[in-house]
Amino acid sequence: MVQVAQCYKGVALLWHLERNIIGSESKFKEFIRSYRIKFGGKNLNTNDFIQCFKSYFPQTASVYWQSWIYTLGMPPITHDYSTQLEQQCHKLANQQTSITQQQILGWQQSFCVFLKNFIFIF
Repeated sequence: MVQVAQCYKGVALLWHLERNIIGSESKFKEFIRSYRIKFGGKNLNTNDFIQCFKSYFPQTASVYWQSWIYTLGMPPITHDYSTQLEQQCHKLANQQTSITQQQILGWQQSFCVFLKNFIFIF
């Protein structure tokens, strides 16, 4: 069974690579597209991913792969994930009033998607 810490650690590593190492969501998405095209449908291991990442971004020598992947426990760097959308859902739930169509039209699409998923969980 996969441990929750391992899943969180993988997500945190990808977030770290995108935000702190590359510093660009669009460049990271380009890498993921390239990775998928090159390796789609093939069996890969962690070292294959690391080598592909290093060859795509040769300037990224500052990644401590050993700590991120092979050390037990939580990731070496934690991230401050925004809870803004979750807070909006809680605020809305606490209002306990009917929502008008005008209010719904003013919602951002990302909030609507988050709300849909939030409701689905509960």
